[in-house]
Amino acid sequence: MRYVSKVEKERQRWMTLVEAINSITSKECDQREAVNDLFRAIADNNVKARLGNWSSDPNSLDDFTKASPYDFQGEIKVRLDAPGYVRLDSKAAKTKYPIGHIHSYAKVEIVDGPVVDIDFDIEKDGPIPDVNRSDYRPLLVSRDDIQKWPFVSGKEPDQSHSAPTQIPPDKTLSHSGAAGRPTSRHLVKGELMRRLGLDEPLADSKQAEAESLSRWLETKYEKQPPLKAKSITNAFRSLLEQRVVKKNPPK
Repeated sequence: MRYVSKVEKERQRWMTLVEAINSITSKECDQREAVNDLFRAIADNNVKARLGNWSSDPNSLDDFTKASPYDFQGEIKVRLDAPGYVRLDSKAAKTKYPIGHIHSYAKVEIVDGPVVDIDFDIEKDGPIPDVNRSDYRPLLVSRDDIQKWPFVSGKEPDQSHSAPTQIPPDKTLSHSGAAGRPTSRHLVKGELMRRLGLDEPLADSKQAEAESLSRWLETKYEKQPPLKAKSITNAFRSLLEQRVVKKNPPK
């Protein structure tokens, strides 16, 4: 057996973006959901990340620096050709919404086309490609954190800012983790946060959205305690407000 140096051991503690997405999709999740959920988990400080630059070698930790959850706010573009690259929103990172705030979750877009080097040959006089290596940075994430996915048991890196829980419909988990009688509030909140993060079509009213969430819970988690629309409205009033179409006042 070969000797493994400290440098090699440290590198093995990190996964590339593509490796992480492949790992998450193996847990009954499609690629787009996996990408969105990963960046939400990073923003919630549940997954540690390192960012490289245009010349970084993903096989080494050289030139990869520790990333902050605040780096992953605003709009993020993701390219999934190995090892995986991200284009961050520098303006949004300066705003620094508190961890756990609804606006701390980025709007994530998966883009087509491989990340390429910019061709500076002035004789070709061609446009600079949108997916160029100077704008897109390789991303590494903690292998230990990804192995804890989806953080539904055990101690999380930051219990106060945990990612929305995704639980298979056939599993019985009717406690939010706090003492008391069984409840499905944590499931409804996870779905509500998912809808907010993905910019899905808005509802006509808080009541309509609450009724939709109640039906969703009954359909997808039929073994879990039901929640009526009124209870959902009382529990998540401020979040529901963000899911309602803003009506223009009469002139």
